[in-house]
Amino acid sequence: MQQQQQQQPPTIYHKLAVPCLNFNIEMGPGITAQLSVFEDDDPVQVVDKFERDHAITMSPLHKQRFAEKVAMLLAEYKK
Repeated sequence: MQQQQQQQPPTIYHKLAVPCLNFNIEMGPGITAQLSVFEDDDPVQVVDKFERDHAITMSPLHKQRFAEKVAMLLAEYKK
């Protein structure tokens, strides 16, 4: 009998702060994923965690662009 690989549930971090950015990302037709970003979050770590939690693989270029977008929106929020 072949052993099935079990998928790990996403890591949950409890924060008392309210997220300053909330994304509803379409992963595919009818499939969405929520992403909350807090004011003190590092954009690169946010993207890495999103990729890990949703068991997806992004190219380095896409990860960089996603992190840049998060950084830009965080900067706008902090103004």
